[in-house]
Amino acid sequence: MNKALKNTLIILGVILLIIIIVLIALGVMPGISQSKDLGVKYTQQDLDNYYQKANYQVKELPAGSKPSIRFTGSQQVNVAWTDEELTARMNNDKWINHPAKNVQIKINADGTVQASAMISKTKAVAAAQSFGFPGSEIKMAQDFIKYLPEEIPVYIQGDIQIKDNRIVSYKLDEAKVGNLSLLNFVKVGQIVDYAQSHLRTNPAFNIKSLDFDNGQMKFEGSHPTLKENVVGY
Repeated sequence: MNKALKNTLIILGVILLIIIIVLIALGVMPGISQSKDLGVKYTQQDLDNYYQKANYQVKELPAGSKPSIRFTGSQQVNVAWTDEELTARMNNDKWINHPAKNVQIKINADGTVQASAMISKTKAVAAAQSFGFPGSEIKMAQDFIKYLPEEIPVYIQGDIQIKDNRIVSYKLDEAKVGNLSLLNFVKVGQIVDYAQSHLRTNPAFNIKSLDFDNGQMKFEGSHPTLKENVVGY
Protein backbone atom coordinates (compact mmCIF):
# COMPACT_ATOMS: atom_id res chain seq x y z
CA MET A 1 0.00 0.00 0.00
CA ASN A 2 1.43 3.39 -0.96
CA LYS A 3 2.02 6.02 1.68
CA ALA A 4 -0.68 8.38 0.38
CA LEU A 5 -3.40 5.73 0.57
CA LYS A 6 -2.23 4.57 4.00
CA ASN A 7 -2.34 8.15 5.30
CA THR A 8 -5.79 8.55 3.78
CA LEU A 9 -7.08 5.45 5.58
CA ILE A 10 -5.62 6.73 8.84
CA ILE A 11 -7.51 9.99 8.31
CA LEU A 12 -10.72 8.07 7.67
CA GLY A 13 -10.20 6.10 10.86
CA VAL A 14 -9.65 9.26 12.86
CA ILE A 15 -12.92 10.69 11.62
CA LEU A 16 -14.64 7.55 12.94
CA LEU A 17 -13.09 8.15 16.35
CA ILE A 18 -14.30 11.72 16.30
CA ILE A 19 -17.86 10.45 15.83
CA ILE A 20 -17.63 8.78 19.28
CA ILE A 21 -16.33 11.82 21.17
CA VAL A 22 -17.75 14.66 19.28
CA LEU A 23 -17.46 14.17 15.64
CA ILE A 24 -16.66 13.25 12.37
CA ALA A 25 -16.27 10.83 8.83
CA LEU A 26 -15.70 8.65 5.57
CA GLY A 27 -15.94 5.35 2.97
CA VAL A 28 -18.26 1.99 1.27
CA MET A 29 -18.62 -1.33 -0.39
CA PRO A 30 -21.65 -2.30 -2.49
CA GLY A 31 -24.69 -3.69 -0.70
CA ILE A 32 -24.81 -1.39 2.36
CA SER A 33 -27.03 1.68 2.21
CA GLN A 34 -28.01 2.06 5.87
CA SER A 35 -26.15 2.53 9.12
CA LYS A 36 -26.09 -0.29 11.66
CA ASP A 37 -29.02 -0.30 14.09
CA LEU A 38 -27.72 -0.39 17.67
CA GLY A 39 -31.16 -0.18 19.24
CA VAL A 40 -30.61 3.25 20.81
CA LYS A 41 -33.73 5.43 20.87
CA TYR A 42 -34.04 8.96 22.19
CA THR A 43 -36.73 11.47 23.11
CA GLN A 44 -37.01 15.25 23.25
CA GLN A 45 -36.30 14.96 26.98
CA ASP A 46 -32.93 13.35 26.21
CA LEU A 47 -32.04 16.30 23.98
CA ASP A 48 -33.18 18.78 26.64
CA ASN A 49 -31.11 16.91 29.25
CA TYR A 50 -28.01 17.11 27.06
CA TYR A 51 -28.20 20.88 26.71
CA GLN A 52 -29.11 21.40 30.35
CA LYS A 53 -25.97 19.52 31.38
CA ALA A 54 -23.80 21.15 28.71
CA ASN A 55 -25.03 24.60 29.73
CA TYR A 56 -24.15 26.39 26.50
CA GLN A 57 -26.14 28.39 24.00
CA VAL A 58 -26.62 27.75 20.30
CA LYS A 59 -27.36 30.65 17.96
CA GLU A 60 -27.97 30.86 14.24
CA LEU A 61 -25.59 32.78 11.96
CA PRO A 62 -26.82 34.45 8.75
CA ALA A 63 -26.62 32.30 5.62
CA GLY A 64 -23.25 32.63 3.90
CA SER A 65 -21.35 33.60 7.06
CA LYS A 66 -17.64 32.73 7.06
CA PRO A 67 -16.71 30.76 8.99
CA SER A 68 -19.96 28.80 9.13
CA ILE A 69 -19.33 27.79 12.74
CA ARG A 70 -17.61 29.47 15.67
CA PHE A 71 -17.25 28.96 19.39
CA THR A 72 -16.75 31.63 22.04
CA GLY A 73 -16.38 31.77 25.79
CA SER A 74 -15.16 29.06 28.12
CA GLN A 75 -16.59 27.34 31.18
CA GLN A 76 -15.64 24.50 33.49
CA VAL A 77 -17.95 21.48 33.43
CA ASN A 78 -18.11 18.08 35.12
CA VAL A 79 -20.92 16.05 33.57
CA ALA A 80 -22.04 12.56 32.63
CA TRP A 81 -24.14 12.11 29.49
CA THR A 82 -26.11 8.95 28.72
CA ASP A 83 -25.90 7.28 25.33
CA GLU A 84 -29.46 8.44 24.60
CA GLU A 85 -28.50 12.05 25.34
CA LEU A 86 -25.41 11.86 23.12
CA THR A 87 -27.44 10.23 20.35
CA ALA A 88 -30.06 12.96 20.63
CA ARG A 89 -27.40 15.66 20.41
CA MET A 90 -25.71 14.16 17.36
CA ASN A 91 -29.00 13.81 15.47
CA ASN A 92 -30.13 17.37 16.17
CA ASP A 93 -27.14 19.46 15.15
CA LYS A 94 -28.37 22.02 12.60
CA TRP A 95 -24.92 23.21 11.44
CA ILE A 96 -24.85 23.33 7.65
CA ASN A 97 -21.71 21.14 7.53
CA HIS A 98 -22.69 18.63 10.23
CA PRO A 99 -21.72 15.44 8.38
CA ALA A 100 -23.60 12.76 10.33
CA LYS A 101 -27.19 11.57 10.39
CA ASN A 102 -28.97 8.48 11.73
CA VAL A 103 -26.38 8.45 14.50
CA GLN A 104 -26.57 5.92 17.32
CA ILE A 105 -24.11 5.84 20.21
CA LYS A 106 -24.30 2.89 22.59
CA ILE A 107 -22.23 2.81 25.78
CA ASN A 108 -22.07 -0.64 27.32
CA ALA A 109 -21.80 -1.51 31.00
CA ASP A 110 -18.14 -2.50 30.60
CA GLY A 111 -17.23 0.90 29.12
CA THR A 112 -17.00 -0.19 25.50
CA VAL A 113 -18.64 2.08 22.97
CA GLN A 114 -20.41 1.36 19.71
CA ALA A 115 -21.26 4.10 17.27
CA SER A 116 -22.90 4.04 13.85
CA ALA A 117 -23.92 6.77 11.43
CA MET A 118 -24.49 7.74 7.83
CA ILE A 119 -21.84 10.24 6.76
CA SER A 120 -22.08 12.83 4.00
CA LYS A 121 -18.67 12.89 2.35
CA THR A 122 -19.21 16.45 1.06
CA LYS A 123 -20.11 17.76 4.50
CA ALA A 124 -17.32 15.74 6.12
CA VAL A 125 -14.74 17.48 3.95
CA ALA A 126 -16.30 20.88 4.68
CA ALA A 127 -16.31 20.09 8.41
CA ALA A 128 -12.65 19.07 8.31
CA GLN A 129 -11.82 22.37 6.61
CA SER A 130 -13.81 24.30 9.22
CA PHE A 131 -11.93 22.61 12.04
CA GLY A 132 -8.53 23.38 10.56
CA PHE A 133 -7.34 20.04 9.19
CA PRO A 134 -4.36 20.61 6.85
CA GLY A 135 -5.28 21.04 3.20
CA SER A 136 -2.85 18.35 2.08
CA GLU A 137 -4.53 15.77 4.31
CA ILE A 138 -8.01 16.77 3.15
CA LYS A 139 -6.87 16.52 -0.48
CA MET A 140 -5.66 12.95 0.07
CA ALA A 141 -9.01 12.00 1.57
CA GLN A 142 -10.88 13.68 -1.29
CA ASP A 143 -8.86 11.75 -3.90
CA PHE A 144 -9.89 8.51 -2.22
CA ILE A 145 -13.57 9.20 -1.50
CA LYS A 146 -14.49 10.77 -4.84
CA TYR A 147 -15.38 7.32 -6.15
CA LEU A 148 -17.69 6.53 -3.22
CA PRO A 149 -21.40 7.31 -2.76
CA GLU A 150 -22.34 10.66 -1.23
CA GLU A 151 -23.69 9.03 1.94
CA ILE A 152 -21.57 6.37 3.58
CA PRO A 153 -22.37 4.06 6.52
CA VAL A 154 -19.74 3.89 9.26
CA TYR A 155 -19.43 1.81 12.42
CA ILE A 156 -16.93 1.77 15.26
CA GLN A 157 -16.55 -0.24 18.44
CA GLY A 158 -13.97 0.13 21.21
CA ASP A 159 -13.15 2.30 24.18
CA ILE A 160 -10.95 5.27 24.97
CA GLN A 161 -9.80 7.25 27.99
CA ILE A 162 -8.38 10.78 27.89
CA LYS A 163 -6.64 12.70 30.65
CA ASP A 164 -5.19 16.20 30.36
CA ASN A 165 -5.75 16.21 26.59
CA ARG A 166 -3.79 12.98 26.13
CA ILE A 167 -5.17 9.63 25.03
CA VAL A 168 -3.95 7.42 27.87
CA SER A 169 -5.69 4.16 26.97
CA TYR A 170 -7.64 2.83 24.05
CA LYS A 171 -9.01 -0.28 22.41
CA LEU A 172 -10.40 -0.37 18.90
CA ASP A 173 -12.25 -3.60 18.19
CA GLU A 174 -13.77 -2.54 14.89
CA ALA A 175 -13.79 0.43 12.54
CA LYS A 176 -15.83 -0.10 9.40
CA VAL A 177 -16.49 2.06 6.40
CA GLY A 178 -19.31 0.26 4.63
CA ASN A 179 -18.11 -3.35 4.53
CA LEU A 180 -14.46 -2.34 4.65
CA SER A 181 -12.65 -2.82 7.96
CA LEU A 182 -9.95 -0.19 8.37
CA LEU A 183 -8.17 -2.49 10.79
CA ASN A 184 -7.19 -4.66 7.83
CA PHE A 185 -5.12 -1.80 6.45
CA VAL A 186 -3.76 0.31 9.29
CA LYS A 187 -2.60 -0.25 12.85
CA VAL A 188 -4.74 1.05 15.68
CA GLY A 189 -1.76 2.94 17.06
CA GLN A 190 -1.45 4.92 13.81
CA ILE A 191 -5.10 5.98 14.01
CA VAL A 192 -4.76 6.98 17.66
CA ASP A 193 -1.53 8.91 17.05
CA TYR A 194 -3.25 10.91 14.32
CA ALA A 195 -6.28 11.50 16.53
CA GLN A 196 -4.00 12.74 19.29
CA SER A 197 -2.35 15.24 16.97
CA HIS A 198 -5.75 16.77 16.15
CA LEU A 199 -7.48 16.29 19.49
CA ARG A 200 -7.59 19.92 20.61
CA THR A 201 -8.88 22.14 17.82
CA ASN A 202 -10.32 24.93 20.01
CA PRO A 203 -8.49 26.62 22.91
CA ALA A 204 -11.77 26.81 24.86
CA PHE A 205 -12.12 23.03 24.70
CA ASN A 206 -9.96 21.33 27.29
CA ILE A 207 -10.24 17.73 28.48
CA LYS A 208 -9.19 17.09 32.05
CA SER A 209 -10.73 13.62 31.90
CA LEU A 210 -13.02 11.72 29.57
CA ASP A 211 -14.07 8.11 29.84
CA PHE A 212 -17.00 5.79 29.23
CA ASP A 213 -18.59 3.71 31.96
CA ASN A 214 -21.92 2.05 32.74
CA GLY A 215 -23.91 3.65 29.94
CA GLN A 216 -22.44 7.14 30.33
CA MET A 217 -19.73 9.37 28.89
CA LYS A 218 -18.09 11.21 31.77
CA PHE A 219 -16.43 14.49 30.91
CA GLU A 220 -14.54 16.93 33.10
CA GLY A 221 -12.85 19.98 31.66
CA SER A 222 -13.88 23.11 29.82
CA HIS A 223 -15.88 23.90 26.72
CA PRO A 224 -17.30 27.03 25.06
CA THR A 225 -20.34 28.88 26.38
CA LEU A 226 -21.66 29.79 22.93
CA LYS A 227 -21.85 27.95 19.61
CA GLU A 228 -22.90 29.94 16.53
CA ASN A 229 -23.47 28.28 13.19
CA VAL A 230 -25.11 28.61 9.80
CA VAL A 231 -28.16 26.36 9.73
CA GLY A 232 -28.39 23.82 6.94
CA TYR A 233 -31.12 21.39 7.97
